[in-house]
Amino acid sequence: MRPVLYLDVDGVLNVLRERSPHWADLTGHDVALAGRTYRLYLSRTMGETLAALPVDIRWATTWAEAADHFIAPLVGLAAGLPVACRPVASDSRYKSAAIRRQVAAERRPFVWVDDEAIAEDDFAWAERLAVPSLFVRPDPTEGLTPEQLTTIEEFVTSFADG
Repeated sequence: MRPVLYLDVDGVLNVLRERSPHWADLTGHDVALAGRTYRLYLSRTMGETLAALPVDIRWATTWAEAADHFIAPLVGLAAGLPVACRPVASDSRYKSAAIRRQVAAERRPFVWVDDEAIAEDDFAWAERLAVPSLFVRPDPTEGLTPEQLTTIEEFVTSFADG
């Protein structure tokens, strides 16, 4: 069964500093959205590595549909990736709630990559649900690292024949 990868942007794809010891191709981009300009530091190598994984990627970011429009082409991800969750002003745990609903309904192995939204109770929930899971919490000043990508790749490829 093909795993799902829930992917955050800021602190994961968007490294929250100008340089990275992990990504030589980290490049600054100015993105204008909703009357503001955001400076993003993105690595095409990181994105293309994610794109090559045998997973179904879903956006799990406050960028929502804007991630598909602005971020995906800059990092080499396919267009048309679905949005797993949308921000809810009254719910700081909106990502967790949406991901939990989807995982419980689909019961597919999943990877959730987020620098801040994953809480300790998410680990216990996944264990109780007994769905294979991998949680990756990058340091936001480093973003997703090559080592973390290797861990993700090993996890998702273990389901290639399943």
